[in-house]
Amino acid sequence: MVHCVGLPLILLAMPGLLTAFNWPEEVHVFAVCLAIPASSLAVYSRWRKLYAAQRRSIITMIVMGLSLLIGALFMREEWQETVLTVCGSVALISAHVMNMRTGVPAA
Repeated sequence: MVHCVGLPLILLAMPGLLTAFNWPEEVHVFAVCLAIPASSLAVYSRWRKLYAAQRRSIITMIVMGLSLLIGALFMREEWQETVLTVCGSVALISAHVMNMRTGVPAA
């Protein structure tokens, strides 16, 4: 359950944390590398019990969120990176909420 709240909040806060603590940009790469398996694990635990329409909508949100986070890695301007990181994080949070609202217990 920690990944449910922790990772999306870290991703949302990433632009501010990088600036406030003067962390290197590689931290963003590390966070994206954590988001990929965490997102996969969250869906996989319920995958076989979900309807096809539920699968498609959740997977679409995950792919969109991860794509935005990966795209943020290539932005030159800080504001562009911030916008893509926040939008990607919101998409992943939305996918997780959709996954939890299916009412299907984790395997």
